[in-house]
Amino acid sequence: MAGTVYHVPVLMRGSNIHPAKGGCLVELSTTLPGGMWTAYPAHVDQALVALARMVNDATSDERRLNLIGLVPWLVGLRLENCDRTGPLIAILAARESLRHADRATGERLKNAVATISEIGDGDVGRWRRLRQTHLVHRTIRLAVAACTGSPESDETLRGLLVDAINLVRDLDGLPDLTDVPVVAAGYPLTLPVHVTLHVAGEDTHYRCVALRGEWPEPLNEAWQARMRELSRRRVAGHGNQVGDAARPATQVRRRRPEPPSPR
Repeated sequence: MAGTVYHVPVLMRGSNIHPAKGGCLVELSTTLPGGMWTAYPAHVDQALVALARMVNDATSDERRLNLIGLVPWLVGLRLENCDRTGPLIAILAARESLRHADRATGERLKNAVATISEIGDGDVGRWRRLRQTHLVHRTIRLAVAACTGSPESDETLRGLLVDAINLVRDLDGLPDLTDVPVVAAGYPLTLPVHVTLHVAGEDTHYRCVALRGEWPEPLNEAWQARMRELSRRRVAGHGNQVGDAARPATQVRRRRPEPPSPR
């Protein structure tokens, strides 16, 4: 199937069933290496996915595009056989949000940090791990809600997400991101993505690949830098978490975004 190129509106709230509807921060990250259109990519730590989606949705419409520069840096940001990442992200989010929380919320955040730390001590069985995972996501949600009430909530939320990305990068032995540009006026509100319908038995999904040659230069430069990091990781024997970047078909039909036809 040749597929279609859609100009995907960015950045949109929530999970979007089809790229024509728009893409959130996490969904767009799946298009750079090429893969299934999803708000829950396997190549990103799930606690970081949760935080990125919540920050995307909690940021104001006027400032949400300022998050677009973080898209390339989410790709492949998951550590193999590391159970510490989620709890550490939740603890980071809770501690950074404390100064924005009211007294009652602050107490809940402090209690959550204590409980997460306690569960993480020693051997963690299956049920305790499930409880910890639930608490991690609940704590991240509470932390984002606390930050949303601050006077500079958009900047606070973006800073929280950058800090969480840097936490995972530090665990992976990578340097901090220190210069992620905030978009300037005139930045495109849509990005071209090649979309094909993948059907294999009961598995049906959209496979999406960014047409990177038509994406803004800052995003391309950031993606090139991230690909170099991932290549060094593969050479070092840490595996390939995101797979080879898929190539779009040469014969495509272009059209502007519109809702997919109802079945």
